[in-house]
Amino acid sequence: MNTITLQHTERTLVHAVRRWNRHLHATRSVVWGPRSVIAGLLVGVALALVSRLRPWLLPAEIAQITGALAAGLLIAALGWIWLRPRPVLRAARWFDRRFALKERTSTALELTAGTIPAPPALVERQLSDALRSAESVNLAARLPIRFRWLELGVMAALAALLAVLLLTHNPHTTRLLAERELDQAIAEQIASLERQIEEIDRNNSLTEEEKAALRQPLEEALEILRQQDISQQEAVAAMAEAQQAMRDLSEGLLGEEREAYQQAAGALAGANATSELARALRRPDLAAAAEAAEQAAREMGRELSFAERQDLAERLEQAADALQETNPALSEQLRNAAEALRQGDMEAAQEAMRQAAQAARDQQQQLQQSPLAQQAQAAAQQMRSGQQQIARAGQQASQQQASAGQQPGMGSQQFQSGQQQQPDSGSQPASGDSDQTSDLGVQSGEPGQSLRSGEGQPSDQGGEGETESSRTGQQGDGEALGDEAAMSGELSAQLGGEQMAPGDSTQSLQGQEGEQRAALAAGEGEGGAGTDTTQGPTAPPGEISVGNSPGEGDSALRRFEAVYAPSWIGGESNTALDVGGQITGEESIPGQQGEFTRNPAGQSTLLYQNVFGNYRDFVGQALESGRIPLVQRDIIHDYFSSLEP
Repeated sequence: MNTITLQHTERTLVHAVRRWNRHLHATRSVVWGPRSVIAGLLVGVALALVSRLRPWLLPAEIAQITGALAAGLLIAALGWIWLRPRPVLRAARWFDRRFALKERTSTALELTAGTIPAPPALVERQLSDALRSAESVNLAARLPIRFRWLELGVMAALAALLAVLLLTHNPHTTRLLAERELDQAIAEQIASLERQIEEIDRNNSLTEEEKAALRQPLEEALEILRQQDISQQEAVAAMAEAQQAMRDLSEGLLGEEREAYQQAAGALAGANATSELARALRRPDLAAAAEAAEQAAREMGRELSFAERQDLAERLEQAADALQETNPALSEQLRNAAEALRQGDMEAAQEAMRQAAQAARDQQQQLQQSPLAQQAQAAAQQMRSGQQQIARAGQQASQQQASAGQQPGMGSQQFQSGQQQQPDSGSQPASGDSDQTSDLGVQSGEPGQSLRSGEGQPSDQGGEGETESSRTGQQGDGEALGDEAAMSGELSAQLGGEQMAPGDSTQSLQGQEGEQRAALAAGEGEGGAGTDTTQGPTAPPGEISVGNSPGEGDSALRRFEAVYAPSWIGGESNTALDVGGQITGEESIPGQQGEFTRNPAGQSTLLYQNVFGNYRDFVGQALESGRIPLVQRDIIHDYFSSLEP
């Protein structure tokens, strides 16, 4: 046999072996492809079941993991089947055993390669027999492609089960979404705080002391936000503290400068003429201090005794000493006013206080334009935005969870921006909830709406005026709190049943606030006499109506008859009791001179400034302890800040 015949025979046999090998790969792919998908689906079902037992993965994440795993296993299996190298001679030996060819194909390939030496006549007959045997192989019968329907059914069932687990409601999904949204919000605020710290370091117009004061609250908040498993309450509280610190620095004053103003306020707090000035300096609020200084100038226009002038001059001198380094211009004017008071020159003292007011305004303007104030204001705004973003994280998921948990046919209370919706106009509140319902009307901020209970009953106009005063105070506080109450309300909607509803907490705090302000205002000025308004006929002076008396059926009017029936413990006595006073007539009542005003004017002997610090320290300790719910922290903080003298 010549060389050409050998090469042709070798190519024919190699082509046949490769064709058989491809068919073998197809049969194996039909088997191992579904098995790979089944393995991926089993993992997906397991993930879905675990995610229903506890918050772990979202349905979209489970679907992505399952799809990626199933596709990866399928590609790996097919790649192993199709891309694994396999020599032709080795494959020929396997097919010889599979097709019962008795090693004809492998022997022929070895003969063409010269591996086995043989006579040419024998080689020719061997190759011809191998070609006939290879062409006679029925590949479909010897190596059929068979689908395993049971495995395909299992694959379809697992796919359907996974779809049901992913598409049906999972009670942990909303909580997990809220946690993911919170983590994202915290991560964004961490990046924002890092950028703000870098901006502060790059600001060359700030001194090193100012940079350190600005960085400190940001670094403290950053350290808290970086903690593992930080709660939403802790994150919002950290941002609120940083925001308050930036608000304080936005006034352009550092810690030592603020202490100087507070020392000056302590010196001025004891005099009536400078009490408002002391309150403004204690914050410190130089704009309000300017107004208070002008008011003090007007107070100096009235007559003051020598002792009052000396006391006021001493206090102004102490305040000037405290402000000598912080505000020299204001210190000089306060010192001039003190000197004028000692000399009895009230006009000069008034002019000095007016100049002091102008000095306060000038410094206020300079501080507002200072790099420290501008940087702090920008940081405070970012802190406020970040605090709201963290507080609103997961709000939509929590609302969906709350709405899913409501029973049909029952009215649900919905909270939007921390305010409760107004009830229908046709509904009447219960008598026991009248005060709380009226608070809701105030919180809503909608003018012209008021809820009354017990119409038609006698009403006290004096008490009504007091109620209106308290209502006005509460409304003003609601406007001052603003976004803090809204943000707290949104966060409370997320917390579900763990904390009280924002409407209840806000009502309770505002009710306490109104009572405290009413108590503080009770000792100032004179109380006016209330006017009682009743219904029904009025009796002439000296007569009473007996129509409402028990056992009386006659509603006629008769004159009052005084009955004298003295008694003593254990029996009656005929000895008249001497109550003092003078009797001007036989039928007159003993009278005694004296001050019997129903609500006399009084003067408080305990200064408000002396006790406010104790309350503020107590509130600060309570806020830091973590016992106060997050929904109430901002409200309490802003409330006591508004009361700060």
